[in-house]
Amino acid sequence: MLNKILADCRHTLESAQKNLPQSQLKQLCEGLPPVRSLSKALSPARLNLIAEIKGSSPSMGGIRSFVEPTEIAGLYEAAGAAAISVLTEPIYFSGKIEYLRLVRDRVTIPILRKDFIFDEYQLYEARGKGADAVLLMTSVISDDLLLNSLIELAHRLGLETLLEVSDIDNLKRAVKSKTDVLGINNRNFNTLKTDINTSLKLMKNYHGHRPIISESGIFTRADAAKLKDVGFNGILVGTALMRSDDIKAKIEELIGAD
Repeated sequence: MLNKILADCRHTLESAQKNLPQSQLKQLCEGLPPVRSLSKALSPARLNLIAEIKGSSPSMGGIRSFVEPTEIAGLYEAAGAAAISVLTEPIYFSGKIEYLRLVRDRVTIPILRKDFIFDEYQLYEARGKGADAVLLMTSVISDDLLLNSLIELAHRLGLETLLEVSDIDNLKRAVKSKTDVLGINNRNFNTLKTDINTSLKLMKNYHGHRPIISESGIFTRADAAKLKDVGFNGILVGTALMRSDDIKAKIEELIGAD
């Protein structure tokens, strides 16, 4: 499944490059205000929520029939989210790159661009369109030279990076990198199934000081509590929120007062 997604993402990238050349995109990145720090938003004193905006996913199909990103972003911030993850991949997640600016103009908390990023163009795109941080995936970027190069460029542009892993070997790669935040994804991209035990097991091998979050398959207060108890600084939640009829109540369930 991941290979199919990446093939389509390459076509999306080629179209974007034709419509807006990288030279013009770089100009959009000039003179921008400083980003809002994702790493600093993840308070060590609590379990933080990165709340995600997406309309669909390969595993679930349609998640929310109508996605109004600014309205949802406002609800997320008001309910206590530390940051907002915005899906910009259009084919499988019903995302749009334009959502970044819309959401950034609506809230005061950091915005994470979540996509399948493997090219420097996508970093300029993220910065120019309003993101504060970008998700990078070790499953997508297998070459350490490319990975480190993308992290370095992101930092030069003022962006922070969240580096995602799902196994022990890639966790070791992430720890050696200069990423700002680490993330453990509970989804198996071959089967599309999720299991938070992935996070619980891998956390035993993490002894660093950078913020670390758990992603995917987090639906209940019990899930969140298990992750908090083993030391996670935060959780990234999308489907459980986007499917909820009462987003505020769902956020309170996940990260409310103990």
